[in-house]
Amino acid sequence: MTSINYDSELKRAGAHSTHGWRKLTFLARRHMLGAIGLVIMVLFVLARVSRLSFERTTIAILPWLLPLLFSLALITYVPSIALWLPRKFF
Repeated sequence: MTSINYDSELKRAGAHSTHGWRKLTFLARRHMLGAIGLVIMVLFVLARVSRLSFERTTIAILPWLLPLLFSLALITYVPSIALWLPRKFF
């Protein structure tokens, strides 16, 4: 298991350590994008195993994929939605 230095990735993305809330939204988006990548990989495997076309398999999984994409867009463009709970406690 490799350890990831998120601070260096954040500095490359233009966020500094003083932007604590920006760090949180960055990490949330990063993990959601990782989940979307895994879902797409599973789609390819599922299409191959079930001997269905990729398009048909994608249409079948859209009810689970759309909320994930919607929440990613929502956190990206309205970060206060993801930050209301940390702001309440810190």
